Amino acid sequence: MSDGYASNYIFKFDKNGKYLMHFGSKGNELKQFNTAHGMTLDTRYEPPRLLICDRNHTPKGRLLHYDLDGNFIEEVVTGLGMPTSASVQGDYVSVPDLHGRLVILDKSNTIMAVLGHNPDPKKRANFNVPQDQWIEGIFSGTHGSAWDKDGNLYIEDWNVAGRIMKLVRVK
Repeated sequence: MSDGYASNYIFKFDKNGKYLMHFGSKGNELKQFNTAHGMTLDTRYEPPRLLICDRNHTPKGRLLHYDLDGNFIEEVVTGLGMPTSASVQGDYVSVPDLHGRLVILDKSNTIMAVLGHNPDPKKRANFNVPQDQWIEGIFSGTHGSAWDKDGNLYIEDWNVAGRIMKLVRVK
């Protein structure tokens, strides 16, 4: 669990909910977080790693890998805008960016695709875009994503009216 809006600690609990430890601190240094917003278990690696979205890190948002005991492994990728969360399927991870796009990374953490990029800066990271101004396949502020078993992506667009889109995998 992360506390990205205050302490920027990552908390570890056991399977019964008992507190075990925490790590991290607020800042813009290599091993600090500036809004540790979302995280997931990165099963693309053995052993699995914790993949953490550092949303407001200066100069641009980034992803970090830590082991499950809170030890820093590496800075995975930088320049992602405002990454909010991550979802893994196979060798790929989807990373929603609050700036109105979704980035897909492969196992080497190379950007394979940028989807739904909003060309209008006034409609990026804006949760008040009226429904009549929504454009199919264009995002205003992606906040969450999830894969289904067929590789389709479901995207949560941060919006006052609520918006979820399904992107169908092309074979």
